[in-house]
Amino acid sequence: MDRIRVLLTIPHPGLRQTIREFLESRGGFEVVGELGAGLPTIEAAQQLLPDVVLVDLRLPDANGLEVTSRLVGELPSLRVVLLGDEETDAYRQAALGCGARAYLCKLAPLDELHRALLR
Repeated sequence: MDRIRVLLTIPHPGLRQTIREFLESRGGFEVVGELGAGLPTIEAAQQLLPDVVLVDLRLPDANGLEVTSRLVGELPSLRVVLLGDEETDAYRQAALGCGARAYLCKLAPLDELHRALLR
């Protein structure tokens, strides 16, 4: 089985590390890059060609919804999962509306993240 290539765009180094370690421990995933800002994500995705990009809704240089929209617009086969601070229908609707495959609260169990990355 091929590994799912994941690009992490999360400004918090500790959260990035936790997610990377979780994915590596589960097997079947390869973290191909890690970024702390949104604007470099589009170029990184074009170069690295990940299967999935995990994008934080709140980035220091851009809105995660805008980054998602640009990613999906430029790389239509790319799957994007958005992470936010709150679990609300409004955030979920906005995420799906801009092309994300899923929206998860950062406090969600890691197994939910695992399932979202497999979609």
